Amino acid sequence: MRPIDYHIHCNYSPDNKNKIRDVIEAVGKKNLLDACIIAHFEPSTFGKPSFFSRPNSITVDEIGSYFKEVERCNLELGQNVRIGLEVEYDEKIEKHIGKVINEHPFDFILGSCHSIDGHTISADAEAARPFFEKNVPKEAARRYFEKIKGAISSRLFDSMAHLDVVRKSATGFYGSFPFEIYSGYFKEISRLLVKHDTCFEVNTNPSVLGKQAMYPPIEGIRMLYAEGARAVTLGSDAHTIERIGDRLPEVIRILEQVGFKEISTFERRTRKPVTISDLG
Repeated sequence: MRPIDYHIHCNYSPDNKNKIRDVIEAVGKKNLLDACIIAHFEPSTFGKPSFFSRPNSITVDEIGSYFKEVERCNLELGQNVRIGLEVEYDEKIEKHIGKVINEHPFDFILGSCHSIDGHTISADAEAARPFFEKNVPKEAARRYFEKIKGAISSRLFDSMAHLDVVRKSATGFYGSFPFEIYSGYFKEISRLLVKHDTCFEVNTNPSVLGKQAMYPPIEGIRMLYAEGARAVTLGSDAHTIERIGDRLPEVIRILEQVGFKEISTFERRTRKPVTISDLG
């Protein structure tokens, strides 16, 4: 099987050290059918304190260099790896976000929600403590999924990353955060995904939750499918070269068992579905 990985991070945001050339080489060596390099774009964090030496984001001024480096390495290595962003949604600056992403010929824009009211909700439990101390599990879920619904409704994004990433830190803080706490939001999320022609991502990165864990879990995937959300992208969320493509053949088999027929890829923000049977 030749999997597709549309969530591979690079060193244009400081949370990893994946060099562009190394990513593109790995895509070729791992025989991926299609892949997209992603840099974090989190404009709402500019000028604010960060765990890193700078905000975990590419700057607007760096986007030109980002394109040039990907294009050069693709040419030198005979690859066609796509170029994209993982954009932190902030309803207060929707127009600014839209302006930046529409000024550049990105292939793919992945939406995400990593923070609420300035509090991180997708790092380790300690970093997320200020948010979870203020909210019981059901309220934490409500506030997170309200932001997810706003992100989908903004129509800024081609796909929504790791729909229930709040589960990671919530599990660490509360001790458990089962799907039943937030499953009720998935019906409306599915409706919004269909209405706004937006994909959802199946993400294989939540290793802290167990070797077979995914965002969303299999129960969520089944619910989204049952409610009509059929456009799906795949992502390893790789922050190391070794994790590129990790467990994606397994995920493709799960999706096929649920009933999915296609995996979505993108070129210049235009969806290009690939039939699962064509992946080999």
